[in-house]
Amino acid sequence: MPYERFTTLKPKKKQLVFDSIETIVKGKELDSISISDITSEAEISRGTFYTYFKDKNDAIFTLFNNYYEKINKSFIQILDEENGDFFKSVRKGKDELISFIKKKDMLLFLQNVSSNYNLIYSYRNVLYNDFKNFYDYIYQKVDIKKYVDKEKFFIIVDMVITTIALTVFRIVLDINKNVLNKEFEYKLSIIEKSIKSK
Repeated sequence: MPYERFTTLKPKKKQLVFDSIETIVKGKELDSISISDITSEAEISRGTFYTYFKDKNDAIFTLFNNYYEKINKSFIQILDEENGDFFKSVRKGKDELISFIKKKDMLLFLQNVSSNYNLIYSYRNVLYNDFKNFYDYIYQKVDIKKYVDKEKFFIIVDMVITTIALTVFRIVLDINKNVLNKEFEYKLSIIEKSIKSK
């Protein structure tokens, strides 16, 4: 995770560093990216880089985690707007996620990061804690807690996230959007019905 010097940077400067990392990750495999690539793109010295991050993976994961937090906040806001209606929020959240990824042209970045086992494994504890905190928080807000306990809710969220991820990536790749939306709706309605029939 980044050092305090990076977390306390002015938003404009921080965004410049994030944009630079994102540009590099979109254009190269993670293993072939060097710190020089990042410092050159961000127009910062190597010394400055090391006051921000421990290493290259730390910089890349920090950007990944920043987007992850934005997506989580967006979903929580949707959940509030939909008065805790979990499945309505998931449907709306999926559409917003597609817009977010397309607008930022983030598919390559997300694929590069999520497919890099070494990076994900290195930060598995951070990711686990982030997921757990997010699940715990939204469990307090959702309407389906009247049907399932927290443990079952975690399983349901995992199934829903997998369904969303497959759909979002395929839609962003411009694979028949209408067919994929119908498929997504079908899968989501099966999960929804199985919960509410208990």
